[in-house]
Parts: sequence; structure tokens; C-alpha cells
Amino acid sequence: WTGTGVSGSGPYVFDPTSETQTLTYTYTDGNGCVNSAQTTITVNPLPTVTAGTYGPVCVDAADITLGGTPSGGVWTGTGVSGSGPYVFDPTSETQTLTYTYTDGNGCVNSAQTTITVNPCLTFSGKIIWSRDSISGVANTNLALTGTASASFTGTPSTGLYSLTVPVASGSFTLTPDKPWSNASSAARNASLLNGVDVADAARITQHVTFANPLTDPEDLIAADVNRNNMVTTQDAALINQAIQGRLTAFLPANFSKSWRFYPTSYSFPNPNIPWTFPEVRTYTNVSTEQSEQNFYGIKVGDVTATHNNPAGLRPGSAPQPLIWTAFDRTLTEGEEIEVVFRSQGFVNLAAAQFALGFDPGELEFLSAVVAPGLPFNEASFGTFTLPEGEIRFAWYSATGASVQNYTSAYRIRFRVLSGGGLLSEALSLDAEALNPVAYTPDLTPTEVRLVFLQDVPVRPRAEGEADESPATALYQNRPNPFVEQTTIGFTLGRDCDASLRVFDMSGRMLFENHAFRAAGYHEVDVRLASATQRGILYYELVTPDGVLSRKMIAVSKD
Repeated sequence: WTGTGVSGSGPYVFDPTSETQTLTYTYTDGNGCVNSAQTTITVNPLPTVTAGTYGPVCVDAADITLGGTPSGGVWTGTGVSGSGPYVFDPTSETQTLTYTYTDGNGCVNSAQTTITVNPCLTFSGKIIWSRDSISGVANTNLALTGTASASFTGTPSTGLYSLTVPVASGSFTLTPDKPWSNASSAARNASLLNGVDVADAARITQHVTFANPLTDPEDLIAADVNRNNMVTTQDAALINQAIQGRLTAFLPANFSKSWRFYPTSYSFPNPNIPWTFPEVRTYTNVSTEQSEQNFYGIKVGDVTATHNNPAGLRPGSAPQPLIWTAFDRTLTEGEEIEVVFRSQGFVNLAAAQFALGFDPGELEFLSAVVAPGLPFNEASFGTFTLPEGEIRFAWYSATGASVQNYTSAYRIRFRVLSGGGLLSEALSLDAEALNPVAYTPDLTPTEVRLVFLQDVPVRPRAEGEADESPATALYQNRPNPFVEQTTIGFTLGRDCDASLRVFDMSGRMLFENHAFRAAGYHEVDVRLASATQRGILYYELVTPDGVLSRKMIAVSKD
């Protein structure tokens, strides 16, 4: 054989600089006759293989990830084969591993790496919600620093964590941290404001005014929103501004976390002055496994302990709902409209919050004006999130306040950017942005509703009658048409007996609700389960002022 880099009878080393190699085979027979033949061989380069560099591992590190390149190769070594995970030999202080890779041409190459195998220390425990001493706190990060470092990112809903460092002993500090996110409204509500609402602002105000002092150290820590080691009206104001959408008020420059933590083994020496509590665990010259290293977590601002129930609606009978009513209308592009909101059920309330959501492509907010003499004012409306289509209302007080039913409480002006639709289709309570809830002075929650009235009152007001006096009216049911269940709203002009009845077209009564009711707006849920109760029905409201009636349509599920 002859050719570049080849002579004699082999073996042969091919020229790696050439993609092909031409070889000639020459033969001489016994007569001295010579002949030859040629062949061409494709020469492929060996694959470039790396095994990587790794820090020390523990003898029980069965889940270490080795990152040889290209991927798809095989690791070999003492106690190691295949693609992992790997359990290292605890009898050896070092472990030599070989990573072998075969490419598509069948060319094989390998690389080696040496890993130091050490004894290890493990720290484990649970992050526990302080208010029930059971529930885990999710999405908590933990950092272990000192002789060696390790981190744990994002505890599960159980709150459990475990960290391992490849040393036999040492001194350490273990620090929990629960960062918040302002990436979106949903993330913001899920982290920063979960469990924080106007009830907490009202509770802080009750403490500051000595109406109902806070005595639990965890309540005081939660109430210290600005972390100045005291509880003042500023803490309540910061919560209120955060609810209105000004999150930078809730998170000053020196405060980047919405949770605080302390070891479960810690006991407050003076519960009324809890501010010097430790927020880390420290270890000096430890050489054994550290288990049950638990922390209690306190949600900053959540004085009333509703973090695990962010809706805030506690079990029990709630007071009557706070209802805002406004008349619906058709929107005309370019016009400026004033929406008047009247109240019902604003009786002995100490706090309320809600968000009015609107489509910024349909409506442009201009102003909000509150009627004089009410317990809240224009500052109760937050416009920090107007670009997101939100007008937020947040109000609180140390004591209860009431507003006369059907009072014209506030007026909001809009410019209509896109017409043709109804106001009720463009404006609504946005429960995802902010939980609509109101509270009595003992912090019992109740619902907040927005009801659009489709018609002008049936009974006109008498001359000289105050605008705040309701007029008897019957409104269109919703939804309509409906399947089995619908809601009928009506307004009573005075305290009186009122009957709501539903009939089919033959005059057969299908439903009746009779009660003595106060003046103002009311709703009745009507359920018609019979398969025969379909088609056009009519309903009537009977009061001492007369009878009002309307039609509605019941349809089948099919």
C-alpha cells in the first residue's frame, strides 16, 4: 500500500487534514509482473468531547447532573454507568469518570473528569404559616452560607425544604426569603396583596386609636408595614395605597419582601415589643444532620390573618351586602357621560374595597366626585392602575359609618371612545384585580355588588321629593333568556310588604316570594326546575303602590 501517510502493509494512520484519502495497492507476482489498484477512503475527524468540571459532591449525592458534551454519550467509572443519575463510591476521596461519545459516523472519542467525594451535612425543615402553625408557606427560598453554601428555590405548598453541603462540619447561617412579583396584576395579587385588604388597615387604626389594641406579637409584626419597629396610622395608609394600586408605597426602598420569618424555637421575651426577633438560624461547629429547622412565616400587612383565605369571607352569617346601583345607558362615541352611583347596605361599615374595571378602548376616565358629608372622599379612589382599566376604591375607619340608602354617593365621568354598546358591558366590578368586600367594625365581611338598573323608575318622584328617595321600579331579569334560574331586581319607594310572582301564559302561578322589605333595591333568585315551565313567562311586583309586570323567557338545557 502507498499513499499520504501510508506505506508498507499497515496499520495505517490517515491524514486528518484531508476529507478523502486515495491509497494504491501494488502487487508483484513471481514472474516480476506488477499491477496495482486504487481505492478512496473518506476520512472523518474525531468528535470533540468534554466531560466538564464539577465541585465536591456528597457521598449520597445520587441526583448530581453530569453535563458531558455532545449530549447522548455514556459515563463510566466506579459505581457509574449509562447516563445517570450517579451514586459515587463513598470509600474513595476522588472519583474519576470517563465520558465517551460516538458520533453518527461511528467515530468514538472520550474525556475524563475527576470529582472530589466528601462527607456531607443536610439541613431540612418546614416554612409554616404562623397563624395556624400547620399550613406550609409556598415559594419560599432558603440560602445557607458559611463554611459551605447551598440554596433551595421555591418551597412547595407543604413548605418543606432540604439543603445539602459537601462538608463534614462547619458553621453556617440559614436565611429564608419570599420575594414578591410585580410582573402582572395577577402575580401581584397572588403574592404581595394575598390576605391584605382594607380590614387590615381598619384593624391597625383600631389599634392606634386604642379602640382595640393589638396584643399578639405576630399581629404587631404584620402591622409594621414600613418596618420602623412601631405601628402607626402610616402603616394603615400604606396598605390603603397599595390596595389602590400604588405598590411602591407598600414597598419602600429598604423593604423588598412582603414576608418575615423567625425560628419556631424562638420565644418573644416581651410580646408587646417584638421587634428584635431573629430572622435567621445560626449554627456553630455542627457535624450532624440538622432536621426540623422550621421557620414561622408572617405575611406583612395581613393583620387579620386571611392569607390562606385571600377572599377574606369568613364562615358565618354575613351582614347585608353593600350594593352600588347605577342606571344603564347606550354609549355614543365622543360624548362625555356622568355615572351616578347610589348606595344600599352601607350600614355600620368600617372598611370597603372594590375595583371598577373598564375597557380603556371604550371609556376614558375623566374624574370622580364624592358627595359631601359621606365618610369617604375623592382620595378613596386610586387611579394608579388606570392604564390597566381599573379604578380602585379603598376606604377604612376605626369605627363604623353608615350612608342613607339610595344616596347619590359618588359620580364618575367618562369620555366614550367607542359607542354602540351598553355601559353595563363596558364597566363592571373586577374581582380578579381586587376582591370586592366590605367590613363591619368587628371585621365581619360582606359582599360588594354593582347593579345596573335598565330603566328609569316607574313611579315618578313627587314635586320637591329628594333625589335620594328611591322610586318603586321593576327591572328586567338577568340572565334573559335563562335556564332554570334567574335573578329579578326591584326597588321599593318605601318600607312595605312586597310580593314577587311568576306566571306562565295560562295564568298559572309558578313562583311567589312575599316579605316586608325596607325601601331601596332588592334582588330575588327565582328557580324554575319543571320541564313544563318553558317559553314566555311574565312576572309582577305587587306593592301598596300598585302592580308592575314584565315578560321573560325560560329555555331548555337541550
